[in-house]
Amino acid sequence: MSVNQLQAITFVDSMVGEIVAVLESGGYLNSTLLIVTADHGGHGTRHGDDSPEDRTIPWLAVGPGVRPGILLTQTINTYDTAATALYALKLSVPEGWDGKPVLEIFN
Repeated sequence: MSVNQLQAITFVDSMVGEIVAVLESGGYLNSTLLIVTADHGGHGTRHGDDSPEDRTIPWLAVGPGVRPGILLTQTINTYDTAATALYALKLSVPEGWDGKPVLEIFN
């Protein structure tokens, strides 16, 4: 949680806010699935080892059919994000993909 990390989080938060505002003003927000995640965690000024801080990533979802306010209990891998988007679009996950839809988020 360095100053640089906090500044980056603040910047990304404002960008997500802009995306939400545009979706809302265009009337698309209620029909849009938003997933916010990261490619890795981190600790101190480093990342890349096997510590829980480095291996734990944020993964947030909001949109139609997504249960609000739940804390996910299943393990989520970064590649599950694409599979979840396909599931939400009612498309099949291609054979051979490692990703699995995060079904726990849906009603």
